[in-house]
Amino acid sequence: MNDERHSGPELKKILGPVDGVAIIVGVSVGAGILGAPGLIAGYLGNAYVMLAVWVFGGVSVALSTVILAEMGAMLPRAGGKYAYVRAAYGDRAGCFAGWAEVLFNRSFTGALKAVLIGQYLTTLIGRGSPGLYVVLLVVGYVVLHLRGLRAGKRFQNVTTVIKVALLLAVVATAFVYGNGTSWTAATSFAPKHGAFLAIALAYQSVFFTFYGVETSLQMSEELRDPGRNVPRMLLYGAASVTVIYLLMNVAFLHAMT
Repeated sequence: MNDERHSGPELKKILGPVDGVAIIVGVSVGAGILGAPGLIAGYLGNAYVMLAVWVFGGVSVALSTVILAEMGAMLPRAGGKYAYVRAAYGDRAGCFAGWAEVLFNRSFTGALKAVLIGQYLTTLIGRGSPGLYVVLLVVGYVVLHLRGLRAGKRFQNVTTVIKVALLLAVVATAFVYGNGTSWTAATSFAPKHGAFLAIALAYQSVFFTFYGVETSLQMSEELRDPGRNVPRMLLYGAASVTVIYLLMNVAFLHAMT
């Protein structure tokens, strides 16, 4: 891999490993953990097999972060996948990878999230239109980014703490009011179309919920001491997401009757 250095000025190194973990948790933990458990329950049926698939997914992601950590420590560049593809295969391949990330991966998922937030806000508030809230959301994020990295870092950290606190409140509520029937009267593991297909489909759903763990690498150039902090950020972030997902699934299963 070509480890060429910047010819121009470098970005300010403002972020620490805690900020990276907040980015990973903030990006990864979202609507997936609210929708995937129901799909996985339909595929597998048995509570213990469901948790085993979630554990396997967490271990798989942790192993993949080892590879990402090595690349991020060797080549701490802004841009994530674009920087790695460019260093390995040249400018043309990097150009394709960068534009694919912008036009397809990030644009579509960002637009979908904005539309969903607009719809949820319309339902919760009972006034306005989804389109209006989408515009306000986009303008708000533009203003936030224009204020600089420090303002964005504070916003990310605060919103991640709020998100985790709300999810832990859901977990606590489930344990307080649930009766644990799913554990004492667990259904047998007998998938309709075979165990292999059921586990494969369940694992696919699990892995989808971890999408975003690699996003923090896009800011690795702005990370202090990247050789040490990139691996810590990725491993701690993946572990945090795995623990949150396991707690949420145990809570859901404990509350089911």
